[in-house]
Amino acid sequence: MYIIISLIALTCLCSLFFANKFPPHSTLIKKLQKKRYRKVMAGVLIISLVFLSYGIYNNLYSSSEELDITLKDEQYRVLGDIGNVGYFSGEQIIRDQKTNLYLASWRKLDLNQHTEFRISYPSGRKEIWLPSVSVVECDHLTDKYGIQEVYKLSPYLFIEKGDIDLSIQENGDQIAEISVKVSANKEENM
Repeated sequence: MYIIISLIALTCLCSLFFANKFPPHSTLIKKLQKKRYRKVMAGVLIISLVFLSYGIYNNLYSSSEELDITLKDEQYRVLGDIGNVGYFSGEQIIRDQKTNLYLASWRKLDLNQHTEFRISYPSGRKEIWLPSVSVVECDHLTDKYGIQEVYKLSPYLFIEKGDIDLSIQENGDQIAEISVKVSANKEENM
């Protein structure tokens, strides 16, 4: 949005500049005094640069990696790749503590009991997890956020802290990948 506003301001700036250069339109510009014309041009340029820089900053650093949702009257924060596949849990995910993990998908994954999760820890250790998968009713999330499917996975015990990569495999093909943040203890904020 900010980038669009800056482009509109730059278009106005170009229009004023070319109106000053071409004789048929210069009567409009002659009504502005020379000092006033420069101030208007400088003001429009500054406004467009401010909006452009904030728009770029907003797109690069403020892209949402979390989404607050309500599921069965419980508040959850979906983390991960919002718009593709994310995850959430009822509690903070802590190393060496079983956690109920949910997956939220913005596309149809059709996970089943044969879905395999390949877990890659920061140390390089790899594991294969075959959870029981159940579908959670999420029609209101589809309307509000575009979430197509929510899955509840059986509890899992992560043995390391940090960013754990979960590769979701179906019939040997990777259908999604997410990075799960695991804390060492309850006090640690990652």
